[in-house]
Amino acid sequence: MALVLPVFLLIVMATIDFGWALRSYIVITNSAREGARVGVVGASEADIKAAVAEKSGGLLTEDDVTVTNAQSAPGTNLSVAVSYDHEYISPLGGLLDLVSGGSVPDPLPISSSTTMRME
Repeated sequence: MALVLPVFLLIVMATIDFGWALRSYIVITNSAREGARVGVVGASEADIKAAVAEKSGGLLTEDDVTVTNAQSAPGTNLSVAVSYDHEYISPLGGLLDLVSGGSVPDPLPISSSTTMRME
């Protein structure tokens, strides 16, 4: 039990952290997509950033969002880029840092962008 339990807990913590990171990526990607959709129908840059922050469920602030070509002519491309630093929920980050020699970033940077054509 003393030999197996630490390895088992490490695997469980890694699975949980991976799940939360994947959830964060999906939420951020969908938030960027929703913000781009709001933007292509004529919303201002401030409205786009507010929509992205609202759809993210508290993960993002308006400072995490970059908008390019808001309220431009129809047919041009609008881009919404989002960046987020995912904090590990377990002490796995420090352990991976020790084992990998610092090759695993802590916090984990997650980013997503969406480009849509203005209507």
